[in-house]
Amino acid sequence: MKTRIITLLLAIFAIIGSASAQEYDRKVDLYKNGAVLESYDITDVDSIKFRRIDYVKAEYKVLPSGAGNVTIDGSTTTPKYVVPGTNVTYVATAKSGYKFKGWNMEGIEISTSNTLILPINSNTEITAVFQNIPNYSVTVVSSGNGTVSSSSSSVQEGGSVTLTATPNSGYVFKNWTLNGNVVSTQNPYTATVTANSVYVANFEKTYTISVSSGGGGTAVASKSSVQGGGSVTLTATPNSGYVFKNWTLNGNVVSTQNPYTATVTANSVYVANFKVAEWYRIKDLGTGYYLNAGNYTAHPDGTVGGVNVVAYAESDDQIFTFTQSGSNYILTTKSGYNIVCQQWNVDALTSAGTALTFVDNGNGTYYIMNGSDYFFKVEKVDGVYYTYCDAPSSRKATWILEQVGEDVPYTISVSSGEGGTAVASKSSVQGGGSVTLTATPNSGYVFKNWTLNGNVVSTNNPYTATVLSNSIYIANFEKIYTVSVSSTTGGTAVASKSSVQGGGSVTLTATPNEGYKFVNWTVNGEVVSTENPYIATITANRDFVANFKEGPYNNGHEYVDLGLPSGIKWATCNVGANSPEEYGDYFAWGETAPKTTYNWSTYKYCNGTLSSLTKYCTKSSYGTVDYSTTLDLSDDAAYVNWGGKWRMPTRAEYDELKNTSNCTWEWITQNGVNGYKVISKINGNSIFLPATGYRHDGNLSNAGRDGNYYSGSLSADDSYCAYHFSFNSVWMSQYDDAYRCHGHTVRAVCK
Repeated sequence: MKTRIITLLLAIFAIIGSASAQEYDRKVDLYKNGAVLESYDITDVDSIKFRRIDYVKAEYKVLPSGAGNVTIDGSTTTPKYVVPGTNVTYVATAKSGYKFKGWNMEGIEISTSNTLILPINSNTEITAVFQNIPNYSVTVVSSGNGTVSSSSSSVQEGGSVTLTATPNSGYVFKNWTLNGNVVSTQNPYTATVTANSVYVANFEKTYTISVSSGGGGTAVASKSSVQGGGSVTLTATPNSGYVFKNWTLNGNVVSTQNPYTATVTANSVYVANFKVAEWYRIKDLGTGYYLNAGNYTAHPDGTVGGVNVVAYAESDDQIFTFTQSGSNYILTTKSGYNIVCQQWNVDALTSAGTALTFVDNGNGTYYIMNGSDYFFKVEKVDGVYYTYCDAPSSRKATWILEQVGEDVPYTISVSSGEGGTAVASKSSVQGGGSVTLTATPNSGYVFKNWTLNGNVVSTNNPYTATVLSNSIYIANFEKIYTVSVSSTTGGTAVASKSSVQGGGSVTLTATPNEGYKFVNWTVNGEVVSTENPYIATITANRDFVANFKEGPYNNGHEYVDLGLPSGIKWATCNVGANSPEEYGDYFAWGETAPKTTYNWSTYKYCNGTLSSLTKYCTKSSYGTVDYSTTLDLSDDAAYVNWGGKWRMPTRAEYDELKNTSNCTWEWITQNGVNGYKVISKINGNSIFLPATGYRHDGNLSNAGRDGNYYSGSLSADDSYCAYHFSFNSVWMSQYDDAYRCHGHTVRAVCK
């Protein structure tokens, strides 16, 4: 009994001792009389047998290394030993900046799902493959007549960017296009970025619309301004005794419809023209009776309508005026009712009249048609002759028009405002007739427009007007003002125009000579602007003077000669600053404009990471190699912003500046700003370098404590860095460890 217990314990210890191997396991079976005991008392065991259970490995690796994490059945431990045939669950999770691509086994992709369940029958190694989430450039441009901006110039794949368009005065935003296709009419527009993209903001001209009338009625427009190609509805209302004639634009007839929907492609002044109403009686040749509005009730499907023919009577229901509608006419009684065709009947109603065709037979008689197939006829019903509008040609009536009343002659006179004279070709005109008006400006003036009753009726000169009433036309003129420019010693000046109409504008541009800078514009000794270029509004003859100041200037920016051996001159202030104490603008290395966010995702010359550089790279591990180590002038913030001979300093030029044989450095507070006063030991001149700090992401760090100034030189060791000059109150040095994506200030040099 004791021997059996000892033997069993030794077997168990042997199993425990082998568990750490993990590649296989041992199992102990207890027997009695040759059979395995499922449950037992120790006294029942008469023998022990060992058997080996082999395991297989389930393991993984990650490519590229560090791009993501993998778990096997919830654990990151690899390998995992399992019994052959066991299902194992692999789960891949990408790290920031990467996305999961797929699972590879022996070089073959077996799945793209980040969760993989795989039966393990033998030693198995799975590779989780990740890839960089690419950064795409976002460029936004204007097609003209407006400005644009984007929230970022570089966006990670699938990310979004907000595009904003600002139209110039007189224009409205139309749409965004990408590769020539319209992608949105929203402004601002949030776009999802899946490739390098150039978005174009398109704008449309906004045109002003005004209406006037030449007398005899009033006119209104549905809008006062319209986008190019848009439409506006014009409505004319004649006064009593007048009828609408047509719409004219710049003296040309554009429509006889009323209302009229006009397509607008320029600033437009539409004139509603009216004429004295011509009244007619309309006589049926067959009966000798006259067309008459018998009653004013609608009869859409009755036996007879409201219009008949009756004997002559002094009644306004028998007198009609014609209003043109295209090539047709609407008949309106003097009592105010329109002739309307309703199926077969003819009624006199206040609703819109039917446009009828009058077929001229050439002998003073007419046929009246309703549409292209049906004629007016006259039939007797219950002793009364009624008109119908559904007759075939074989049953049509013949009509005669008898005019009522005579045309009225109107007087015409012209006058002119200051600046010219005006004449009319006639002093009186029959109603609806025309007169030609001619304006002659005096010297120093130009013709502006014609007005009638205070309304602009034309900008044409000469102008042919349709006369509908006694009329006084006024010719209006504008003064032309001369513009001249001159300059003091030190530069030149030009104006975009030499003469301008009153209230117009002219652009003035001053160019300083070497050693001078532009100061201001003066008129009669008074300063009017310090802007250059300067857009001036002209209300009188003007002589502008561009004033310059002599000194140590290059392209208008001041420098200090420290007498350095290289001959290099240092600017008195940072790029973007107006005084030595101002920090100025912050630039990522190789970028030429400030921005709000400074990191790799917004950096111009990479695809979102420091290892994906696209320019200025000497090692393939950091991106595309071009072996360029000095900024091109097109990427030099000093040159692009200041021009002339300005550029960013090199590493050697910073070394020369901090060389204690050349200069003394004193940490001071100048006008409340900390920084170094750099004093030449050669000639005693000095510059002040403020402690500007630096920008990263959207933050400004260490301003007032540290100074950080870029050079134009790339780091010799790490392409993602640039040489920069750094200092604080304790030390100063030049380092090659400034991340290119960070924002540093720039002190320019010239020679």
